[in-house]
Formats: sequence, C-alpha cells, structure tokens
Amino acid sequence: MSFAISIKAPSTAGARLRAYWDRFGRFEQTPSMAALAYPPHVTFAVYEHIEEDRLRDAVHRVFSRQSCISLRFAKISRFEKPNLVFWAAPDRSEALLRVHAAIHGLIDPASCDVKYRPGHWLPHCTLATRVIEAKKQEAVALADQPIEVFDVTFDWADCVQFPPVKVIEELRLQPTV
Repeated sequence: MSFAISIKAPSTAGARLRAYWDRFGRFEQTPSMAALAYPPHVTFAVYEHIEEDRLRDAVHRVFSRQSCISLRFAKISRFEKPNLVFWAAPDRSEALLRVHAAIHGLIDPASCDVKYRPGHWLPHCTLATRVIEAKKQEAVALADQPIEVFDVTFDWADCVQFPPVKVIEELRLQPTV
C-alpha cells in the first residue's frame, strides 16, 4: 500500500481532463485512469510508509485556508521510463510550488518517493499509464499534437491510500474571490 497527498477536480471542472482520459484510454487494454474511480488530480507527495494521522495533519495544516487552485494546461507530455505515461502539463504555478514546499516542510522529504521530492517533482495530471505496445506510436502521435489551452479549477485536497484508492481525509478548498 502507498499513500498520497493531492488536489483534485471531482466536479464538472475536471471534465476536460476526463475527456483526455477517454482519448488516451483507447490505447490501453483497460482505461487506467477511469479504473481508479478517482477524479483528475495533481499529486504532491507519495509515501510507502506513513501514519495516517501525519497525513491528516498535513492536509489540514496546508489546505485549511488554501484557495481553489486554477491551473492552465497547454500541452500533453509523457514519461518514457520505467513505463510510458501520458499526462497533461500545467503551466508553472506559484500556488502549486508553495503547497508542495509546505507539505515537504511538514513531512520529511526523505520519506517520500524520490519523484515527488523537492528538486525532482514535476507537476502533472496523469491521463494514461498502461498504453499497449501495439498502440504506442498512435498514442505518441496524439500527444505530440498541439492542444486547445484549457483551465481546470482544483477545489478539493485529500490524502489517500492506494491501490485501490481509499480517501483518508479530504477538504474543500476555499472559493476564489
């Protein structure tokens, strides 16, 4: 089991990201993101071993006064190793960077998966994780096409245990004024 701290867009605000799940899910045996039964999200930290109370405390301390975070997505990108993963790339966001730093200020970064540690973390919203080899070139071609820029407002924060995804604690973020 693993644990994570994320922001998510469970409402209609996440519809554009879910549409990309569908577009990339057709290159998978089973659409990986839809199978999670969890909304579009951006993950700040992943832990293999951590007490749930520490996660809850961090979520409350970091997000209790946090406004909704609106991100602009202007391209699709991919990680090639160890597996081919497609993701929507948000523009640089001071709010994301501030939240990431706050979480790692409360929980020792050494306990976090290295890809999510300060200096290594690349904000992203995953679209597909299990593209089959026979459809890899088609998926890469789709990802390389320019996209229409869109914004998504992430209005919830949570900590979860996975797999399968089980929400441990969640907070609604403050409406933006």
